[in-house]
Amino acid sequence: MQSRQYIILLFLVIITFSACQQNNTHKQLQNNKAATNKATSSSNNNNNNNNIDTSKDVANGPTDQKRVRMLIEKGTVMADLKKYNRALVFFDSAIMLDPKNTFAYTNRAAAYFAMGEPEKSMADCNTAYNLNNGNYYALYTRAMIYLAYGNYKNVISDLTKVTQLDSAHAEAYTYLAVAEASTGDIDKARKDFNKSIKINPKLPAAYYNRGIFYGLLKKTDSELRDYKKALKINPNYLEARYNLAVTEEKDLHNYKEAITEFDKILKVNPQDSRALFNRGKSEQALKNYKGAREDYNAAIRLNPTYKSAYLQRSELYKITGDKANAMKDLATANSIK
Repeated sequence: MQSRQYIILLFLVIITFSACQQNNTHKQLQNNKAATNKATSSSNNNNNNNNIDTSKDVANGPTDQKRVRMLIEKGTVMADLKKYNRALVFFDSAIMLDPKNTFAYTNRAAAYFAMGEPEKSMADCNTAYNLNNGNYYALYTRAMIYLAYGNYKNVISDLTKVTQLDSAHAEAYTYLAVAEASTGDIDKARKDFNKSIKINPKLPAAYYNRGIFYGLLKKTDSELRDYKKALKINPNYLEARYNLAVTEEKDLHNYKEAITEFDKILKVNPQDSRALFNRGKSEQALKNYKGAREDYNAAIRLNPTYKSAYLQRSELYKITGDKANAMKDLATANSIK
């Protein structure tokens, strides 16, 4: 099980038409690859009985462009609420009124990706970019799709273009650096992580990903410092806290500090089987065998195919002299692919 992982959070661009027209700002939706599948189920449950009537939006209003703007803004609100099916209705209506509106396509692309439909998302990004090759929102969203599937060459190509079009796009430099690090271009990655933070010193994802970068370079002090900076900006950044805790436990053997961090994660999300498992390992290292067993049991209840938890509990049973349960857990672990 990897202790660190790039791109736990993917930033998907959702743009309000009016904001782009007025000040070129954009909103960010944070999603990870696992969450996209969850979002699909959630949005379907939320929307099966919620048909949206956009006829009023289309029929009323002084001009078509104002109606398009209104539809995109309403879709953006729905997307921010993770009600993606409802957002699609508004974006679809905007595109019907204005088939060349790049903002509508880019926003719909982000919604599709959040719903776990990368092909549709990619198609909308391509349409938006073909309509306007200066649309870096389309390039950025497309790069996030490539990034989710490990196509680092295309990530670098698209995000390099984004930074050429918008030299102050901090998020683009962050994920450009991630792709560069993933392809072994350490010097460029370091430079772009630092550039991202220079542009926006309050971007937690930049510190989080640079922390992972330092961890891979075995620069543990710098790694921990960046995780802590990310958490100072956003105390609820659970992936940063998880990586901080794992580094304390695995690399530094600071088990008490690790347990403190895992406790904070579990206070926010008691269903986090990873945090339970790793807290159990720290408890076991401190010879709190009862606490360790309780954490392994809880992790396995939440995830019955958690192979590492069975293996670790098997070791715990060996230590405490329970050979029968140790063999049973080992056999279960070996049966899990």
